[in-house]
Amino acid sequence: MMSRPGGRMLAPVLLMMLPAACGSGAQESVRDPTTIQAPAGAVAALQRIEPSGRFAVGRIEASPEGQPPVWLYYPAAASRIEPQADGPLPSPYGTGLARRFGADAAAALLAMTGHARADAPVAEGRFPLLVFSPGATMGGRDYRLFVEALASHGYVVAMTHPLGSPPAGAERYGAAAGELAALVPALRDWAKGTALGAHLAPGRIGLIGHSIGGAASVLALAQLPNGAVAVNLDGDFAGAARSAAASGPILYLIGKTDGESEASVARRLGDWKMVAGGNPDATIVQIATLRHFDFADAALLPAGLVPEAQRRNRFGPIGGERAHAATTGLVLGFLDETLRGQAGAFNAALRAVPEANRR
Repeated sequence: MMSRPGGRMLAPVLLMMLPAACGSGAQESVRDPTTIQAPAGAVAALQRIEPSGRFAVGRIEASPEGQPPVWLYYPAAASRIEPQADGPLPSPYGTGLARRFGADAAAALLAMTGHARADAPVAEGRFPLLVFSPGATMGGRDYRLFVEALASHGYVVAMTHPLGSPPAGAERYGAAAGELAALVPALRDWAKGTALGAHLAPGRIGLIGHSIGGAASVLALAQLPNGAVAVNLDGDFAGAARSAAASGPILYLIGKTDGESEASVARRLGDWKMVAGGNPDATIVQIATLRHFDFADAALLPAGLVPEAQRRNRFGPIGGERAHAATTGLVLGFLDETLRGQAGAFNAALRAVPEANRR
């Protein structure tokens, strides 16, 4: 039987202040980031954040039957791996980064190689399967440092929509949840014919996502077997959560949005109550110094590289390195307790993040 991180439903007061969807920002003309020399210091700031676990990280592309391709990150059997640069990336992906964060920031993000090596041998052991979903119009690659950290701690992570996801909309929430529920068994079937298949721990499944990807991860629990868990990183349900209440352990990790109206806060509270449905294993944690994009790699860029208009209310005073360490630590504590049965792991993670407030 899996333990739960605390076993308390959220308190009646909740400041759920976060944007409804990620989006790419205004559609004005932007400079092509592929024509810009990426600032060496900015790329170094990203590359400095190495995976914190005991495993090196491997990566392969998976094409489960009937599903879009995903990038799989996994614990690798090596003491050290030299990362490989990505192949050519599609132009719309770079343009989307430039619209969201500015062309110079996009150039740095495109140049970052990460810390995983393609087709590295799999480490010995059985590892839980995680599925990661990005925010609307964002790509899973935008969160690569977070995904690599999870893999280095002994998880196989399937990164969906690696180079761009559909835009947000009222119907997209349910559709995204259905896609996740269908992807899990398809991935397991695909893995049976690969070296990775023998290393997947049976029945241990976690869904994780940012923004709409996080909301969809929670909604998908109702369509998965008992024992699955979900992590929602700052995802607003936007009034679209009209399906069955989610069961099983849920971590809802939120930041804050300055200036959000009381009506918006109240609406979000109502949505969450409906989704949680009295679930005793639903836990909500707020870090008030976080903002909506502090979960993405872009938060680790030097502050001056992203134009002020595109930084405002997207990145918080916590700072990128601390945001990465805090969120990764909390998520790993939750997963280690719920998927690995390590009692007390989540409370220990909370103690290590004094900025976190359990509500």
